Amino acid sequence: MSKSRGTCFICGTYGKITDDHIPPRKLYPIDIQNRYNLITIYCCESCHKQFSKDDKYLKTLLTSLTDETVDHPVAIERRESVKRDLEDPKSRKFWAEIARSMVPVWRQSQGGIWIRRCRLNLNHDKLSALFSRFVRGLFYREQGYKKIMESDVHFALIVPDDYGSKEKGIIYQNLGYISSAPPTVKHDDVFEYRSQYFQDTVTLPHSIWHFRFYDAHDFFMIVYANEYKGPDGPQNLNS
Repeated sequence: MSKSRGTCFICGTYGKITDDHIPPRKLYPIDIQNRYNLITIYCCESCHKQFSKDDKYLKTLLTSLTDETVDHPVAIERRESVKRDLEDPKSRKFWAEIARSMVPVWRQSQGGIWIRRCRLNLNHDKLSALFSRFVRGLFYREQGYKKIMESDVHFALIVPDDYGSKEKGIIYQNLGYISSAPPTVKHDDVFEYRSQYFQDTVTLPHSIWHFRFYDAHDFFMIVYANEYKGPDGPQNLNS
């Protein structure tokens, strides 16, 4: 829904704006969309158009291609919209990209039988861009600042199913801070998030964010200020 004029939380420009939903509205069934006041942030139309593919990628990842959500009622309902997307000729390039990202995995059933299935190989660049956008928007919503500037902070996305030993250390070191906090927003078992801010941004992160989808998928975003000097700082995260 377009509004008159305002400031975009991504690029900071003032002009014609629309609502960006965090997380994407398409992750929710229609009845929950109507039941809750979903989180929206002001966004210019130019930035908003760039988010469409990333939002579709997240919906595909969470609803269709993992064992954890195969029986979740909302994921089942949303999976139908993924199937409809497949039939859209305009989405052929997107689905070709998804197909190239599929890798075979073996899962053991409750009866002990090993079953060969496919899994989406996570695109960390795409997910990092998507969750850093979530954090910037939610920070804007919580703190009232216009935005978190990319030049002032570093973002580190942690995906529990895919992280290595160094990233595990970062999560385990800071998990107590964030897990003890009540959800800032909770929409049934479809979506919830928590945030924890720190005063000492030299030895601690600026903030930690925990996102949970469909009561199964957890993503952590750690935000470091430029002055951070602690272990595994921004300069070492990608080494």
